[in-house]
Amino acid sequence: MLKPVQDNVCLTRIVASEEMVNGLYIPDSAKEDANIGIIEALGTDPEMLEVLSVGDKVIYRKFAGTEVKFEDETYLIVKFADILCVVE
Repeated sequence: MLKPVQDNVCLTRIVASEEMVNGLYIPDSAKEDANIGIIEALGTDPEMLEVLSVGDKVIYRKFAGTEVKFEDETYLIVKFADILCVVE
């Protein structure tokens, strides 16, 4: 498992749905990232640990973070400041 340091957060991206509500198919070339992810691991920043928990669904800034492949999984490492809100 990845263990972020300081104010970094490890996320798994939530992939956008392949169809719209009215049933129209959206090709991959027209899809836009949803910028929503699930927290897999947190760094050690005390301020961040007061607000976020592993398993939280969050919305993060567009173009934020670094994509990493680890043990056949793809993760996104973002800074705490790039997380905009927790989805409840």
